Order: sequence, then C-alpha cells, then structure tokens
Amino acid sequence: MKTLEQFTYRNETLATHFIESSEVFPGVVCDVYSHPETKERDLGVIYIEAGKKTQPQKVVGGKETTEGYISGRGILLILKPDGTKIEFEVGPENEGFAHTIEVGDIIQWQAVEDLVVFEVCFPPYEDGRFENLKQRGLTDRIELKSDEDTVELKELVPEDAEFYFSLINADKEHLSQNGDITAKKYSSVEAVSESIIDPQNLGKFRFGIWDGKEMVGSNNLRLKGNDTAELGSWIGKEKTGNNYAARARTLLVDFAFNYLGLKKVVCEIIVGNRASRKSVEKSGFELTEEKDKRWIFTLERN
Repeated sequence: MKTLEQFTYRNETLATHFIESSEVFPGVVCDVYSHPETKERDLGVIYIEAGKKTQPQKVVGGKETTEGYISGRGILLILKPDGTKIEFEVGPENEGFAHTIEVGDIIQWQAVEDLVVFEVCFPPYEDGRFENLKQRGLTDRIELKSDEDTVELKELVPEDAEFYFSLINADKEHLSQNGDITAKKYSSVEAVSESIIDPQNLGKFRFGIWDGKEMVGSNNLRLKGNDTAELGSWIGKEKTGNNYAARARTLLVDFAFNYLGLKKVVCEIIVGNRASRKSVEKSGFELTEEKDKRWIFTLERN
C-alpha cells in the first residue's frame, strides 16, 4: 500500500505526513496521517479485505467525523441513536462520496470487494473519540447467546410469526392480566408478520426467546435517547416457571451495554405485578421511581 503525499477533501488539497500503519481488526488496516499545514484535522485511510468488516464503533466525541469512499466496493452502515438504520452502498460510480457522522451514531464498513475508505476527524483523533463495540454486522439478524445457558435471543423475522402467534393465542388472558396489550395488537399470524416486515417503531429491537428449537416468549429493547433503553418481555403461560425472563434479560442487557454502547436500561412494571418485580430485581435492577401506577426499575452500566 503506497502512502499518500497529499489528500483532497472538500475541494481543499493538503500535504500529508504519514504517521503509522496498523491492523486495527482482522482484515482491516488503517494508515494514519497528519496535515503539516493545519492542526484542525487528521486523516485515516482504511483498507478492508473483501468479505471483512470494520469493528462497530460508536462516536462519542469530537467536533466532526466524516466517512468517505476512495476505491473498491462496499457498504457503510450507520445505526442512529433512535434505532434507525442507514445504509450507503459505494463503488466506482460513487467517487467523491462522503458522509458526516454524528455523535451517538454507530458505524461499520463492510467490504464486498477490497475496499479503501477514509475517515477525517475534526479535531485530530484522540483516545476516547470512539467506543469499540462487540462485533456484529449491523444488517445481520441479531442472535444473542452465551456458553452458560441454553436460552437464546433471536431477532424476529417473518418466518417467526406463526411461533409468536401460537404463544399469544394459547392463552390471551394470561398476557393481558397486567395490562399488556400484546394479545390485542396481534390478533392473527398476518398481523404479527406485518409488524415484523413494516415496524411502526424503528427504534425497537424485537427478539424471540428460544430454548433449543422452541420459542418460549418475547423480549424487546426500545431506544429512548440519552443512551437509555426500555426493556420489556413476556413468556407464554405454559413456559412460565423456568426463569426465562431473567435468563433472556441477561443477554439483552449485555446487548444494550456492549453492542449498542448504552449507559442505562429501564423496565416499567404495573404496580402490583410481584412476579415481574421479582424477576427484574433478580437481574440487578433497582426501583428508582413510581409513576402513573408503574414501578420504574433501573440498571446502569458499570
């Protein structure tokens, strides 16, 4: 890889001074440059092997961060704080592409062919500008599991609609006893499928709770802004008594803190629902507020 002597950005060409080159992730190499003519910004040129991805990073500092295209073919994925996913496909026909990233955004490049991109930081990069998150493709179906348990969380896809509805339909009264409107909202397999294909809330991650090949309930995460999300769950009546809600919540909390980089998660429970209160307390949540006949339980990242 040949080092650059100059670089043009926003119609301004500046000389470059090569600082270092390092493999920052498997199949991903970053060359770092400064601009002797200015101390306002610096430059990273990133080389990504075909089929590889950069590590997901959350932008947590800096005045301005810009991601741009140089050569090859790939995809820039951006996850906004409200859960909106933005995707830019880039190739030779997109010469000059650049996109400004906002604080709070999670970004990831994926290389379809060998891909070269750039990153401009105003002011120059310092430790703490990005938070490296656990590896996961932002467009992949999310599957969360651990080596310590058989319970898994799998992001809902249309093929799950029949399993999901069968759990609801088995005992609608059970789901409705504490004010949950799940049974009312999803009155048919088609209604469930439509909600997955065309979600009304783009800031909500919806998971099925699975134990082996069996779906036993649902677990959701709804982004609320300010690095906070609300968690919610329900378990099919015949599947209760196995601590599924708390076991699944462990995976969802890890996803919130270590994949999305959030700082706080909350659970809202109808006052008097002792079983759910016991479950969230078992997960380490603390009662912080009572509002509108709901207990508000909170867990903050260490």
